[in-house]
Amino acid sequence: MRWKPCSKRRSLSKMPAPPKRILIIQLASLGDILQSSGYITALQRQTGAQIGWVVEGRGGECLVRGNPAVNAVYRISRNPLRLLWMSYLIWRRRYTHAVILHRNAWFSRWAKGLGIPERVGFFQRGVVLTRDVDFLAYSSMWERYAAVATLITGQPMGVQRPTFLPTDHFVPPPGKWIALAPFGGRNAYSSMTTKRWPYFPLLIEAVLAGDPDTQILLVGDSADAREWQQLGLSGTDRVHNGMGLLSIPALAIWLRHCTALVSNDSLALYLGLSQYTPVIGLFGPTQKTEFLPPIPGAHGLQAQTFCSPCYHPTAHRHSLAFACPFGVACMREVQVGDVLDILRNIY
Repeated sequence: MRWKPCSKRRSLSKMPAPPKRILIIQLASLGDILQSSGYITALQRQTGAQIGWVVEGRGGECLVRGNPAVNAVYRISRNPLRLLWMSYLIWRRRYTHAVILHRNAWFSRWAKGLGIPERVGFFQRGVVLTRDVDFLAYSSMWERYAAVATLITGQPMGVQRPTFLPTDHFVPPPGKWIALAPFGGRNAYSSMTTKRWPYFPLLIEAVLAGDPDTQILLVGDSADAREWQQLGLSGTDRVHNGMGLLSIPALAIWLRHCTALVSNDSLALYLGLSQYTPVIGLFGPTQKTEFLPPIPGAHGLQAQTFCSPCYHPTAHRHSLAFACPFGVACMREVQVGDVLDILRNIY
């Protein structure tokens, strides 16, 4: 008599194998990498798997190397020979799972070509995934990242704080510091003019007049520094311009030292959260509840205008979020007094 395997045994054989090595594919933007970093850390903690991460650019590589859960970083290149060599290195590691958070169907096919059996990510046309999450079914980024992580672990995951451990070691000067990020860098989505709050100069005057011991640090990259100079604003001995002068690790150490950070929806906002610094996010075209995680120290302001929010992660660059016909009313409705009220509650 020949024994036949029971149906329960047969179904168990089809279950995905537990993750041993996970490859994260998320190239940009820097703010998105930071938002997902906490969930990748929690994923590694729950599974014990080795984590590799594919990124683009020096900024993305710096952020990923600052995550202690990541074992290997692959900086993608447009050079065909370098891309082929990186593909060989990834193939040699024999990754069992790929988490594809970059909205490009090519990367799912690439992961399949590398022999990665389990491919998880956001559903879209042309994507070759074994399991997927409906991007539009969730109203916030943290819920989307948590849903992707749950597909791998099988356990519900709550909101996670961004993870970044700076490698630089220095001690900022003592005192009460408030960091301001007026612009948003050179990223097309974080530096769009509709995200810029026009009252930062007035906020600086109000903060300096209200507390003689407070010092202000302006943060941003070199592009932000040029725009600040074009405004014709001269600094004082209590306003320190760090735009274009601080690396990402140095900026993280400064933000950890600051009492608070005021920023639009950009990299600085999530970098401050990773350092447990109280932040005040100024939202207009983007939705506060979609991008700002509900964690301690995260404060957000958003005016209630008829056109806000007008931005969606799948929006085209020619949408209203990039060329507002209403004079960016959503950002102008956020008053200096609203920001000062939150700052008083913080310190």
